[in-house]
Formats: sequence, C-alpha cells, structure tokens
Amino acid sequence: MNIPILWFMKSDPDVSWAFSQALLRDDRLGLLNTREFLLAECALRDSSIVLTSDDVPLPTGFPTLRLAMPEDVAPDFFYYDSYTIVSRRLKDAMAQPQNVVQFIPVELVRGGAQAHAQDCHLMRILPR
Repeated sequence: MNIPILWFMKSDPDVSWAFSQALLRDDRLGLLNTREFLLAECALRDSSIVLTSDDVPLPTGFPTLRLAMPEDVAPDFFYYDSYTIVSRRLKDAMAQPQNVVQFIPVELVRGGAQAHAQDCHLMRILPR
C-alpha cells in the first residue's frame, strides 16, 4: 500500500517549544473552552452510543474551540491537549472528503497577524 507522505505528519519541535514557553509565561493562552468542548464531546458520545466522539462527525451547531495564540507563533500544524490544529493551507493541501477528515473552524480570539492568516481548523480523522 502506497501512503502519501503527507499523512506522516509530525509537529515541529521548535514550534512546540515556542508555544509551550509562551503558555508558561501567559495563562491566557491556549484553548479557552476545553471543558465546554469536552463535555459536548461526552454528550455526543453518549447520545450516539459510540465508544468515543472521534467515531462520529461533529454535528452542525457543535461548540467551537476558542484559541488564544501568542503574537509570534503561527504554525501550520500543532497539537494542543488531545486536539490537532491545522492551518487552512494544510487543510487545502490534504483535500480530503468530510467523511474521511473533518475540519472544524477554530475561533482565534488572540494572536498576531500571521496566526490570524492561518485560519485554524480542528482536524479529526474519522475512519477507524
């Protein structure tokens, strides 16, 4: 089986380091509504009768992740908690149908111009 190299993604250690250091300096950075999102995921899991909410697409009207980024960090791909965040550029490069990879817009509530230009999305790989 020939798997495109794009699927072998990993986060950049320099970006992870810069983001981690910024999080340590400023507790107003990161995902601001993780608890709300986790509770909604649990409710979706229970109502869908699945083992994890990752097994089903997030429905319309699901809470939006709110992200506060440092002014000088604007990655194309990074992890925060258990979430994979990608830029629109990476989303477009992957060009996957919604039943394979679901991309949910993330609300960027704080960050520099470069971070805003990334147009971040939550990436969820659905097939198991």
